[in-house]
Amino acid sequence: MPVGIFASDDFAWLSAVIFSSTATWGKVRALSSDPNPNIFFQAVRRNLDDVIPLVTKARKSDYHESLLDGLRVYHNPEAIHKLDKDIFRDNDVFQSYYSEEKQDWVYEDKTGLLLFRRVHTAIHRETSSGGQKN
Repeated sequence: MPVGIFASDDFAWLSAVIFSSTATWGKVRALSSDPNPNIFFQAVRRNLDDVIPLVTKARKSDYHESLLDGLRVYHNPEAIHKLDKDIFRDNDVFQSYYSEEKQDWVYEDKTGLLLFRRVHTAIHRETSSGGQKN
């Protein structure tokens, strides 16, 4: 059974909702080649084995994220023109769609999908004696 805006015939023109809460400047920083050693990432990732998500903290040099990490695609089962699910099929992409064959919703989901990320840059300032103060 369609839910939300997909439950209305008024949105049959809408093939899918493609959304990413992680397509931010944080993604730009994660994918950049910035050599600054004082950039730190904290990522919250999906954990299918527990209600507690996976949390990682790492320096930029040890952190990895893909361009598609965090992308979510919600397919409209009532769409006039359906979006091909293979277009966004990737290990880093979540997809939700209704399967006529299974007569149920399918969630392409996996442990490790990016839910949220925070980026911090440590700034060191000079003290009056010329040494660094943290």
